[in-house]
Amino acid sequence: MDKKSLVNDMKRFTNASFITRKQLAQWMGKKDAHCVDRYLHGLDRVGQQYFIPDVVDAVIATREWR
Repeated sequence: MDKKSLVNDMKRFTNASFITRKQLAQWMGKKDAHCVDRYLHGLDRVGQQYFIPDVVDAVIATREWR
């Protein structure tokens, strides 16, 4: 999948342009939300939510998704 596909998939999953840590873990099929902390480290957030395109960039950079 490319970046655009992943962004669209996350947006459909959350029905928003932002995602929480717990939602990211659910989207990735992980039970523990702490497993996704490495993707979110250093990203800007609004409250407890992260901008989906930034999250996708971080996930792609690690090449460890789904």
